Amino acid sequence: MIFIGLLTYGNSLISMYFMGKLGKNELAGGCLSIGIANITGYSIISGLSTGMEAISSQAYGANMWVLMGQILQRTIVILLTACLPISLLWLYSEPILVFCGQEPVISSIAYSYLLFSLPDIVFQSIINPLRIFLRTQNITLPLMLSAIIALTLHAPINYVLVCQLSLNDIRGIAMAGAITDFIILAFLVLYLHHTSVCNNTFQGLLFNAIEAVATMGIVIQATSLVYIFISSFSQAVSTRVGNELGTNCPHNAKISTWIALACAVFMSIVATFFMTAMRNTWGFIFTDDATILSLTAMSMPVVGLCEIGKWLQTTGCGVLRASTRPTLGANINFGSFSVLGCQ
Repeated sequence: MIFIGLLTYGNSLISMYFMGKLGKNELAGGCLSIGIANITGYSIISGLSTGMEAISSQAYGANMWVLMGQILQRTIVILLTACLPISLLWLYSEPILVFCGQEPVISSIAYSYLLFSLPDIVFQSIINPLRIFLRTQNITLPLMLSAIIALTLHAPINYVLVCQLSLNDIRGIAMAGAITDFIILAFLVLYLHHTSVCNNTFQGLLFNAIEAVATMGIVIQATSLVYIFISSFSQAVSTRVGNELGTNCPHNAKISTWIALACAVFMSIVATFFMTAMRNTWGFIFTDDATILSLTAMSMPVVGLCEIGKWLQTTGCGVLRASTRPTLGANINFGSFSVLGCQ
């Protein structure tokens, strides 16, 4: 781990070297921005990530593989969430520095470095938990290899961005740091993907993920069967209402709409009754696994209740299509499923 730390320290030395080559203003602004980034960003991310170290190491010792995967996922989510206020602070760093009495030129340079370092704070929010995840399993070789690769490429990347391309200022150095950390992240992710390290730790968000996915497929077959009737009814309603509107009979179209909605309510009750009545039978068509059958029996009545809204929603969309307002139906569906449904 000392060797890995020295390799990581080498990256910061290279960055400082290129800052010095840019000039004294860039060196001063770069040093200021690095200090701000370390205090307000990287140290917070690093400190929060250490919270998983004790749990992960003890979980590994107790062979609690699922817990290791869960703590890794939750730590990454927490760190990515912490990136939001950090990013907001960095975005407004220039006026804050000027308000605190810093020279505008230095403040502008520091702001440029922090702005182009925003991707790096996101990468670090994933790299730190991955390093702890591997280290607590006594797996240090990929950590060392990734650090060696990063150090080897960091100087050439800085040279290309700062000296060869148009980014001959502090922005190139910040981008080089972000690219280097992205290389580390990509290496660690590829290592996890091509090895068996995660085989026992990543089993989904549910403890019975296999049974849950199988149950979902079985329930979807039931809803797909019901949806055949819903879709056909919606098409019939659309045709009927469209014909009435085409013959300039809006009153008849309105009556047809209300009749269709009444029929939709009745059919939705029938569909709900069907899903509830079949809860203990439907699963046996596909499997005899007791866990899957139990989950299917619990899910079918709940899904059956959803059919009430689905019948009315699909029928209403048919009416909107007939009145040449499909965009309104699309917007309603998007707001209902993608906005409210994600809350």
